[in-house]
Parts: sequence; C-alpha cells; structure tokens
Amino acid sequence: VNYFTCHDNYTLHDRALVAGITDEAMIKKMNLLANSIVMMSEGTSFMLAGEEFLRTKPYTDTQGNPRVSENSYNASYETNELNYELKVDHKDLFDRYVELIHLKQTLSCLHYGESAVSTNVTVDTTSVAGVIHASYVSGDKTIEAYFGNGSIAEDIAIDLTGKEVLYVSYGDKANLGNSYILPKFGTIVFSN
Repeated sequence: VNYFTCHDNYTLHDRALVAGITDEAMIKKMNLLANSIVMMSEGTSFMLAGEEFLRTKPYTDTQGNPRVSENSYNASYETNELNYELKVDHKDLFDRYVELIHLKQTLSCLHYGESAVSTNVTVDTTSVAGVIHASYVSGDKTIEAYFGNGSIAEDIAIDLTGKEVLYVSYGDKANLGNSYILPKFGTIVFSN
C-alpha cells in the first residue's frame, strides 16, 4: 500500500502548515505532486479522504490558538469532518485527482498480477537533478512519467515528439505540442 497521509495523522495540507509553508498555491502543488507519485506507483494506492480538495483538520487549543490536528482519532466531529466547500474552492485540484485516479485504474502496469513482485517499472533519480523518472511496461507500450521534486535547478524540457500525453499536472494535455517544460512540482505521464 502506497500513501503519504492516512486516517488520523496530519493531512498533506496540515503537514505543510506544520513545516512552516503557508502559501496555499505552493501547498496545492506539493499535494498534487505527492499523490501523483502515489497514484503512479505499483500496487494499491491509498489517500486520506479530502486530499483531493486540500482538507485540513483545524481546532482551537485550550489557550484559544488555532492549530491543526496530528492524531485526531478522539477529536471532535468539527475537526474530522470533510468540508465539501473546499471542493468548490479547489475544483482544479479535484479535477486533476479525477484524472490521476482514472490513470491508476486503467494502466495495467500499475497493478500486480499473480505476484507481488513486478518488473513493470524502473525508477531513475540520478540522470536529471531534481527529477524522478519512471518507465513502465504496459502490454506493448512503454509509459514514462517525470516528477519534479521541488528542486529543479533549471527548466527541464521533455521531448513529446510522437508521444501520447496521458496526464499532465499543469497545462492542457491536448495542447502541449512537441515539448513540455517540467515545473518544479509538476508531473507528466506519456506513452510511446
């Protein structure tokens, strides 16, 4: 099972807040990158309910200070509830999650067959600094994914000549042309 956050622990949004990151646009990018990696991993992908719309688990401590809950198993309903107004506020993020989940469901290379050991995927983190590159074998196709890791020092151009773009975290996959500049927190998935 692959995941970044689960059940009673911090949400991805709240992990960023605890780390001192308060720029919501940055938190949204980090959230999408994290779960792009989870969804493009072999096996079962798991995500905390509400990650797709930047769920937070707020509460006020006994001194009246706003906080976020790390372990909310015994917290109030108000702390643990899903605020669906956030889905409206972050519809763009929600829509990207829908695309990721569809990709996870349809790419056979992301599912184990009869064995929990697979040779369908190879991962390279050394060729291009700041980029995770994964290659997958899916039937007669090769699927490639590039994930920025937040520290790309320079623009990384991905050659898309003759490729079918399956998913892109930022931009319109139908109008990318033959090259894509991978953002620091971006993901692109394409096939030959």
